[in-house]
Amino acid sequence: MKSISDLKNTDKFRSGALEHILEGELNARSKAVGFHYEGMPTAKGNIIPGTESVPNKFGVYTAKVEVNGVPKTANGGISSFYPKTWNAQDMVDEINQAYNNRAFKSGNEFYGYASTGLKIKMYIDSNTNKIISAFPDY
Repeated sequence: MKSISDLKNTDKFRSGALEHILEGELNARSKAVGFHYEGMPTAKGNIIPGTESVPNKFGVYTAKVEVNGVPKTANGGISSFYPKTWNAQDMVDEINQAYNNRAFKSGNEFYGYASTGLKIKMYIDSNTNKIISAFPDY
């Protein structure tokens, strides 16, 4: 997968959501956010060496990250990552699966389950019902 534009079945994602999830970004306040997948050649995020956790039973792991050289500060600087065995299309497909069986948590936060049983947390735009962000639970 060379580009986000190559992905299929992305209609449930808000504009910019896949960039947030797959590549990481600096938000309007210049804070590093997102970055939950290591396999995109266009990624702006990087794992800070020596911070990667041992994967859990679903293959999910965590690490401290930076985006465009700016360390992430939210959530202790840590992102959770989708399994290394998944390609970007697998990730989109599994997020869609979780979206389809989602349950409300609070505010605009929901959770659902991938076909593997992996719990995925999602933030959903209350006006459009589109995914703002989705990341694996560790």
